[in-house]
Amino acid sequence: MLWEFITIFGSVTFWASAAVVALIFSFFIPEKSKKYVLWFVFLTLPAVLISYTVTDTLKTFFKIPRPCYGISNCPEDYSFPSNHATVVFAATIALVLHYKDKRLGIILITIAILTSISRIMLGLHRTEDILVGSIVGMIVGILVQKAYKNYFNRSH
Repeated sequence: MLWEFITIFGSVTFWASAAVVALIFSFFIPEKSKKYVLWFVFLTLPAVLISYTVTDTLKTFFKIPRPCYGISNCPEDYSFPSNHATVVFAATIALVLHYKDKRLGIILITIAILTSISRIMLGLHRTEDILVGSIVGMIVGILVQKAYKNYFNRSH
């Protein structure tokens, strides 16, 4: 039950929903606080969508089936690399690099690691699936944060 809950943090749907809720929330908060919410939205959505697209492309290239240890209804898509690990690390790294808050960083990185481990514990991935997914996610998170920072610096 714990692993099934934690794995949600690697879902594109989770991050897209969080971004939409944050965007709606931004209409009801003071103007000086809006930038923090908008940073969240415009960092996480690109990081999540780009990382998912990269991983999905890699899956069709490698075509490695899922291990599905002890799972009766195994998902039919490929295993390598893990989309969940990629997505959670892309969002986490983009946010951690941007906000530079150590406590937030520790919490987010812990969630990213646990999300990745959950994929193994649920029998849906092997260690190499989540390791490569995590690395891809970190790279995408770094690139998105740098692109965002460059854009923000140029426009202001």
